[in-house]
Amino acid sequence: FFEAKLRRADLDVVYTGIKKLMVVDIALDPNHDNPQLIFDSLNTAGLALSQTDRIRNYVLMPKDPIFQKRLYEEYWFPMEQRFVGTSDRREFDWFIEYYLRLKTGQTRLINGNVYETFKAYVAGKEAPDALESIVAEIARYSQHYANIVLLKEANSELRARYQDIIEELGLRGSPIPFLLGVYDDYTQNRIGTSELIEILRLVESYVFRRAICGMPPNSLHQIFAALMKEVDKSNYLQSVKAAFLRMSTNERRRYPNDSEFRQELMVRNVYESRRCAYLLRKLENYGRKEPVDVSEYSIEHVMPQTLTEEWQRELGENFQETHETYLHTLGNLTLTGYNPELSNRSFHEKQDMEGGFRDSPLRLNRSLAQAEKWDEEAIRERAEELAEKALKIWVYPEV
Repeated sequence: FFEAKLRRADLDVVYTGIKKLMVVDIALDPNHDNPQLIFDSLNTAGLALSQTDRIRNYVLMPKDPIFQKRLYEEYWFPMEQRFVGTSDRREFDWFIEYYLRLKTGQTRLINGNVYETFKAYVAGKEAPDALESIVAEIARYSQHYANIVLLKEANSELRARYQDIIEELGLRGSPIPFLLGVYDDYTQNRIGTSELIEILRLVESYVFRRAICGMPPNSLHQIFAALMKEVDKSNYLQSVKAAFLRMSTNERRRYPNDSEFRQELMVRNVYESRRCAYLLRKLENYGRKEPVDVSEYSIEHVMPQTLTEEWQRELGENFQETHETYLHTLGNLTLTGYNPELSNRSFHEKQDMEGGFRDSPLRLNRSLAQAEKWDEEAIRERAEELAEKALKIWVYPEV
């Protein structure tokens, strides 16, 4: 970078600039001066340090140079590299926050500050051996975080599960401490891959069922923080299921049962939910060994958003009520690559045209291809069919 700049630069100007630079050398008395406090104060006028910058300096600065160098090269630098290229420079800070939440069991940081919480966590553990053990553990968990949140997991099925939880459900925060703890137990061979997958299914199902049933997400931080404490590592999977089931005694924490989930899924406006595409993708790919990439497909209203006279006749005399009630519900939604062509054509045109429901390779469109008409009864029948499938995708725990 500098070579390229200097080749095009006026070297007289560069030299004038260099002569204006100053080197400041500050000598500290190890018996009286705290290098971390001085570093923090010197930096207040510059670019704000990240929380992990301050933690790194807190861990490394007071140590002798040989120990400091080894700790940095063996643990901290490789850990930093895992976060290079992430879309947000705060990713490393977030990881440390989730690690601390897991280790302390607390959902609130001291003064809302990761650095202050970390200092409290390591208080009394500043001896070199104890500190190295903590830094080594943080480095290990950073790889877990990269596998889970940054989707660097080598196992494709696990990676797909994490992607559904982190990206599709938008859970960048609440379950991460719990997932870090479970993943660490997985790497320590306390559970196998199949058990881990089942736990991830439960997490995904729990969060999605609650969303469909209109339950607020603001308590998820506390719920998942408490969940790890209830895991019996000698009976891992069953204890996680039991913990989820025990939540049913608490209205704020409960795991919606099959009856409630089915009913809400059939009548709720899912089209305007940010999880609509996720819902339809999961329904389309249930039971497929070769999942269909539906990322290029659009969400299609079978009964269109604007009713023509032909559609009014199709729906019957209560067409307006049917339209208002069922337009954005699951039974009336599907996926298509021909959204502009289908538009608000009649139902039979949508069935028979090129790219229509009878021409579609998607399983979601099979019942649409076979239907004789499209009215309230047909919409409800399809909603029931899809809701039954949904119960097998977003499972309820059984022990």
